[in-house]
Amino acid sequence: MARTTGSMSGLLLRLLLVFPCFNVSFFQVTGQEASNSSYHADQFIYPNNAARSYRNNFCDLLNGNRSNFELDKSLSGVEIRVGLLEAAFAKFDYTYDENGTVLNQTLSAKYPGLVPRLLDELCGRSGCTWRTSYYALSNDLPDDKTYADYLVWITDVYDLAADWWMQSIERLRTGTTFTDVWYDASIIMVGKDEAKQKEPEDRLELWGWLEPFSTTVWFVIVATIFGSAAIYFALERIDPNSDISEEQLTYMETVWMFGTAVTGQFEFAPKTNAARLFTFSISFWALLVISAYTANLAAFLVKRNQSVTIQLDTIEQAINNGKKMCVWKGSNTDISISKEYPAFADGKNYIRASQEGSYKKVLSGECDIVITEQATWDQFQVVRGINGNCTLSQIGDTWQRKDASFGIKGDSGQYCTSYLRDVFDYHLFAIKQEGLLEDLWAEEILSASTVNCAAGLGTAVRHLGDNQNSELQMKKHRVLKAAAAKNAGSEGGAVASNENVDSNNDELNMINMGGVFILHG
Repeated sequence: MARTTGSMSGLLLRLLLVFPCFNVSFFQVTGQEASNSSYHADQFIYPNNAARSYRNNFCDLLNGNRSNFELDKSLSGVEIRVGLLEAAFAKFDYTYDENGTVLNQTLSAKYPGLVPRLLDELCGRSGCTWRTSYYALSNDLPDDKTYADYLVWITDVYDLAADWWMQSIERLRTGTTFTDVWYDASIIMVGKDEAKQKEPEDRLELWGWLEPFSTTVWFVIVATIFGSAAIYFALERIDPNSDISEEQLTYMETVWMFGTAVTGQFEFAPKTNAARLFTFSISFWALLVISAYTANLAAFLVKRNQSVTIQLDTIEQAINNGKKMCVWKGSNTDISISKEYPAFADGKNYIRASQEGSYKKVLSGECDIVITEQATWDQFQVVRGINGNCTLSQIGDTWQRKDASFGIKGDSGQYCTSYLRDVFDYHLFAIKQEGLLEDLWAEEILSASTVNCAAGLGTAVRHLGDNQNSELQMKKHRVLKAAAAKNAGSEGGAVASNENVDSNNDELNMINMGGVFILHG
């Protein structure tokens, strides 16, 4: 029966992808119940009841099914208490009074979001209900709290923390467990193409005229001038009728003549054949040196006033290039960066903001890059308010592979909440095997899509754990690419340049100039 449900949903979605003029309300789920105030709890405050919690006791179900472990409909009659975050993947309709105060909050009748759709599917298969027993929780946190703290509190109070929660060793140590993976939380960088450009710096280059040649070449030029002056001085003194005599020129004056020869001024009047041949050699050598210097100096000055493409494949390269980066404050992504680069996380180039705010700061220029998650970017890149001009794209490769899913208290004794996790794991695995999860993801992307920037989705295949087979990965690729057909665009993932910014590569060294000196020698 579950397979039939998944197939029908997939068929309806594919019809909508072929005929994008249909409205997403085609997926409407009837009976949009309101957030249940009976399960109200102020943030980080435990309920004022004997248990200080709204969690169910699953121990009787576990004991009753221990000898015959059938997970289909094993939660029949159970009302799951859900802490549902008011976030991107849960959408609500609101009614207000004349003062703007919220009177009622219900799941959107048009499209409730990916998380409610997943919960509907899981409860439909296991027999539970949740729409009359959830409470909508704010996604905003106090300054002194992190989402890891929030997850501990939600799983203490409710059976299920309903949103995507990134899995980590630190969170497991707090007693929180996770259902099977449904969210690709791999950490990536997103920014404008300008983030890969390095603008020229306006500064006085006192020694810029030395840049065309390496230090070794300059030393060899000076040595050549002094050595050539000594040879010419000796050659001309052999002939008393030459232009050098003890009364006319000294050795240092000969050095001056060779020094000015390098600038293109020729002051020699050789009388001997040996001296003539030698001065021809020095003048030709000077011509080559001047030409090489002039050409390389011009190239150096032009490059100093141009922006260059820099290599940004990793977060470390972005840090080394002085890029300002935004991140969702208090998220596990924030914690991962702070742990890996503590000095950078404490600096002025690391800016914490809200989830959407971190993207918008890139658009405004306050940040060069937002450090985000793959599935978050999959959704946000087709949202007009975040990527309205299609100016954002992924930069570099995945920094860290991360998975995310629902959070559940790791309790196998007091309330046996681990039984709920086992049941949901079973059905989530089946949903993925049937391909329904990708249909639900495509539905989510389709509902969020308000701008023609979705073509890049076809290149981002969710890994969703290392245990997924290649056939499923290929199916994910095809479904996401089909979702992009609603708003056919031309944005592709950014590919960082392989060019390294290194001014030393522009210097002419002895490998380049050696032949010029050998010719004169």
